[in-house]
Amino acid sequence: MSSLQKALKPAKEIKNTLPKLEKLRCTIFDKFYNPDNLRVGVEVWEKPLLGPSLRNYYGSRTNINFSEFMTSFRKNLEGTDFKLQDQREIDRLQYVEERKRIGKGAPKKKNEKVEKKNKKKK
Repeated sequence: MSSLQKALKPAKEIKNTLPKLEKLRCTIFDKFYNPDNLRVGVEVWEKPLLGPSLRNYYGSRTNINFSEFMTSFRKNLEGTDFKLQDQREIDRLQYVEERKRIGKGAPKKKNEKVEKKNKKKK
């Protein structure tokens, strides 16, 4: 045997063990073993199902905002020391108070009595 043939002998052994290693990898990671690289449509089967029955099984995903969250859990939190705070609402109320202090708030509502007197004079 020449030195080249001796050097290639381990490469042949590695080449023989690669399919076994690939099969083992597929069983461990739950993948489809396809040593001949045939087109068998595995990509289609591995995609998540999007049918209406599957969507109904898992329920609908609803987007809930913090105010809805607070109202739904308010009854459960009445007897506890835990309090839910909406920081955006707190910031908004502070902003409104600051605007009122400098005279930039919403105008005051008119009384009904004042409106009736004005109508009679006209």
